[in-house]
Amino acid sequence: MFAFSLEAKIPLLTATRTGFWALDTVISYEKALRLELAKLHLYGQPSSFIIDIRPSGPQAREVANALRSMVARLGMLRADYMAVVTASGLAKLQALRVGDANAEVFTSMVLARDWVMTKSYPVRPSSDVHNKPRHAEAVSHLLARLT
Repeated sequence: MFAFSLEAKIPLLTATRTGFWALDTVISYEKALRLELAKLHLYGQPSSFIIDIRPSGPQAREVANALRSMVARLGMLRADYMAVVTASGLAKLQALRVGDANAEVFTSMVLARDWVMTKSYPVRPSSDVHNKPRHAEAVSHLLARLT
């Protein structure tokens, strides 16, 4: 019903949820997720979590509420950035209600991973100071020399 993949070098935890869940599944998932998130935090900051719920689809209201409550209880175990991957409109609405300011919803793993990577490894401006002008010639001037 769920599987985890940890990429320590990024650090990124990916969870894939499948099928329709019961409340017992949510309890099992929370225990396993807490353990995986604790491992994730061993590898440094910022940490990211992608959850792929495309194979599971929308859940029953009580399961969706239990998942939302579980996320709220994670506290310091939460990853710095969370991406939810879903294809279903109702599942997307459920994912949007997670209530995490650092969470985004995507329709593909490629988009989710791109977002996570830009959060984990933001493009930083160069620290090089260029204090000498470079020599440059206009393209039309160069073309005139060739003819």
